[in-house]
Amino acid sequence: MEANAAASTSADWIQGGYVDWQLARDYRPTILVVGFRKLSQLISVVSPEFASSARIEILDFVFEKDVTINSILQYQHADVVVSAGSNSEYLKQRIDLPVLSLPVSDRDIIKALGTASALENRIMMISNGDHSDILEALTPLFSADIDHARYETADEARAMVYLAVKKGYPLIIGSSYVCSLAEQENVKSLLLYSSESCRTLIQDAIAVGITAQTRKLTRRAKQAALANNSVATLITDPSGELLAYDRSQLESLGMNDTHKISQAASQLHLALQDIERENQRASVIINQQPCLAKRFLCSPEQPEQGYVYTLRTGGDSEEPVERDRAAAAGVASDNGKLQYRSETMAKIDQLVSAYARTRGTVLITGESGTGKELVAREIHQRSNFRNGEFIAINCGAIPEELFESELFGYADGAFTASRKGGRTGLLQAAHNGVFFLDEISELPLTQQAKILRIIQERKLRPLGTNKEIPLNVKFVCASNRDLAQLVADGRFRQDLYYRLNVLNLQIPPLHQRRQDILPIADWLLLTQARDYGIDIPVDAILEHLGATLQAYSWPGNVRELENVTERIVTHLIGHDTAASLHDWLPHIAPELYADVNQSTAPSRQSAGKTAAAQTPLREAEMEMIMTALQRFDGNRARAAKHLGISATTLWRRLRQADR
Repeated sequence: MEANAAASTSADWIQGGYVDWQLARDYRPTILVVGFRKLSQLISVVSPEFASSARIEILDFVFEKDVTINSILQYQHADVVVSAGSNSEYLKQRIDLPVLSLPVSDRDIIKALGTASALENRIMMISNGDHSDILEALTPLFSADIDHARYETADEARAMVYLAVKKGYPLIIGSSYVCSLAEQENVKSLLLYSSESCRTLIQDAIAVGITAQTRKLTRRAKQAALANNSVATLITDPSGELLAYDRSQLESLGMNDTHKISQAASQLHLALQDIERENQRASVIINQQPCLAKRFLCSPEQPEQGYVYTLRTGGDSEEPVERDRAAAAGVASDNGKLQYRSETMAKIDQLVSAYARTRGTVLITGESGTGKELVAREIHQRSNFRNGEFIAINCGAIPEELFESELFGYADGAFTASRKGGRTGLLQAAHNGVFFLDEISELPLTQQAKILRIIQERKLRPLGTNKEIPLNVKFVCASNRDLAQLVADGRFRQDLYYRLNVLNLQIPPLHQRRQDILPIADWLLLTQARDYGIDIPVDAILEHLGATLQAYSWPGNVRELENVTERIVTHLIGHDTAASLHDWLPHIAPELYADVNQSTAPSRQSAGKTAAAQTPLREAEMEMIMTALQRFDGNRARAAKHLGISATTLWRRLRQADR
């Protein structure tokens, strides 16, 4: 690799990042095809041509109702989604991944009309796009009578097919879904798309997928550089071969040619290759200078993409800022992501390490927003299962009809519209790892029995087969409800409760451990500022606002604190000093000044009083949620991210509002 091809200026690095295109060219993006029958079959025919360039997964699905789709798509690990018709429009509004729509070209229309007119004298074309201009020009060229109808949703498509059948059209041209509806009415159908259009779509998707992955790697490298105040940053492939670096930074270490930098990359790879967890450091000598080095995965989800290495001069001493903050918080600087100062959380941290060493099931309980999933991930990182996957599901978000196929997987031909070749279930994907069942209390009783058997037997049987597959999995569950009370009420199986409650972690609400508020706020402010790419005076902010933050009762716990700190960070983008926050905080976080939430350790003598006191807060919260949903056209994932809450909490709040 030439020096000029791999280098960038420091300004370029901070503003937009730089990743050498050699990395991107070697990357095979994962393309998720969301199609239906004929379209899926058509893409299946052309997809082998792209086997060396992309991983193509096909999901037969039509979004006929306003269903939750993140529970389906989040497990695909896709870089880009391709679809057609109403499916693509639905997906574009509801997921954060790039979505490409299969275009209908003029050539496709001409070819379809030519074939159709040779078969029938009356033709109805039903499409998702407006093709009136070309149809007006083409209609005189064919002997058949040609009509056209346009739809926006799957329900509209169904209605138009019904009308076409009633009017006696013997042949319908349209999308795969339209063709399927026509065939159900015993009417001939012709697919509007062609294999040429599918090839073009896949080629475009590969380019978009590579670009998306490159941006992910760039963000990861940028975050590592900013988080560690590094003198130099390098990117290597998994074997330690240099891929990209910041030339201006490395010149400060006396390395101004590619050969020296490649040697440094190999040296870093050897020095840190035995370190299993990220954010751990090692002392190295680079170009005769003592340095502190750290290694990060370019992409935590895809370790084959290589590593980001950061360097600081100064030998084996810790970074001053990190050391001082760790001492102030009363915790070790590399204790994972658990931030605390209270004795209560110190004991929980010890239990996390102890429970991680066992194979026993762990039940984590606590109010919503206390960080139960974060604790579960720490158990995974500290356990003997850390080299396996951490698979998390929300038991209340998976539709009951998809529960078994999602968790257990299925064999080829297990049911109508099942994917050819079958599918690996989430439980099997967690083999040798940790399987986290969030909101376990929301499982219907019928599904509780199936989970009980899996936990007891440590075996699963995919749908459509009698073969049992052994599982080596550590189960971690979480609930914000009293499972013992649910057992007493007959809404939770007693045998499952006893099976889950082997090792118990009770995470206290934030108002019961006020010593942890400032350490958590400190960590959140640093992390969010890094994500926004800005520097903020964290110590000055906490000096001005610490008393206010500690006085609030935090009914939403750590998640609510995260929401408030992000508002502070975004406010500081347009304001110069932390001192101005005193004037602005009542406007950007009015809940902190509500009389019902003031004082230290607020009284919670009765559930009725608490509910009544929090009614204004809930109303304000719902107003913010609805505003965010309108802003992002109903996309719940983007709305939740904007609000600083998880998608699960957003779903729960909306469900509570419907009651």
